[in-house]
Amino acid sequence: MFRQMSFWALLFAAIAIGILLFRIVEPFFAPLFFAVILTILFRPFYDRLTRLLGGRRRIAALTTVAAMFILLAGLGAMLFLAGRELASTGREFAKWDLANQPGIQHIKDSIERYVPDIDWDSLRTSVDRGIEQYTSSTVQRTGEFLSRVVEVVVGMAILSLALYYFLAEGDDILQSLRAISPFAREDEWLLFRQFATISRGVVVGIFVCAFAQAALLGIGLYFAGIERVWLLVGITFLLSMIPFVGAAGVWTPTAAWLLWNGEITAGIILGLYGLLIVSTSDNLIRAYVLHESAKMHPLLALVSALGALQIVGLWGIFLGPVVAAFFFSMLQILHRRLSANERKAVASDAA
Repeated sequence: MFRQMSFWALLFAAIAIGILLFRIVEPFFAPLFFAVILTILFRPFYDRLTRLLGGRRRIAALTTVAAMFILLAGLGAMLFLAGRELASTGREFAKWDLANQPGIQHIKDSIERYVPDIDWDSLRTSVDRGIEQYTSSTVQRTGEFLSRVVEVVVGMAILSLALYYFLAEGDDILQSLRAISPFAREDEWLLFRQFATISRGVVVGIFVCAFAQAALLGIGLYFAGIERVWLLVGITFLLSMIPFVGAAGVWTPTAAWLLWNGEITAGIILGLYGLLIVSTSDNLIRAYVLHESAKMHPLLALVSALGALQIVGLWGIFLGPVVAAFFFSMLQILHRRLSANERKAVASDAA
């Protein structure tokens, strides 16, 4: 009796401490998750260098530096080009005489036709007051932005450390997990293999689709005569990772802007190009990569990504499909176990 009570007390304490540990680690869950993903992506490179040069920890440090350099260099280059064009656009917009634009004047004439007694001075005063309020709120949000910057820096540090230890001590960590795992040895290997395959397929699929849409739309914007191509390409790359938004969040308003400015042919061609080429490429590439690499149906990937996006935010785009596919791997293990038990029962009845 005492031994049974001790077991339940130990189990309750383990669950309580596990929940507490989860709450402690929760702020760093996203960096740890992406460290696992980067480990899976760079593990072949790490293994090859280890076989050639030896020195597991030294190669792990070298691989970590290379991975972080690739990640930060790509992100930094995109932000630099987009930021430079955004600043240039802001300077041009500040010099822009909005009141003398043909489109704005047309809207003003249309409003005066239907509302002849409108007080434009009061309207202008209201707009100026709204701009002042928005500016003051923007200043107040500067502190929040700085705190976010600190969070990003800490997250990148955690990501780097976790990537190093996952590479250098990954085998030891897996052995420790397998030692305390309640699953059978073949089930453990199936789960680890599925997790690696699914994670690699989901991440590669998302980034390949985002890069393809950004590149295709950038080509279309260039030939359409749009000046700030790099800014729009950077926005397209980010929006392409979000389901139901994608590159349409860029080419739709851009085509509408061309039509508004009287460039009818360019606007129509860009709209058709974005609809038939850019957005269609996302469906084709994503379906192919997810089916070939992750063995996942695109509908399941879409639904799981949208659900996780609402629950955990932007990281859910990556986390949702991984969790969904991992769940179906668990179902496969359960189905195999039940089938084995049924075969044993049939064999015993036949005997």
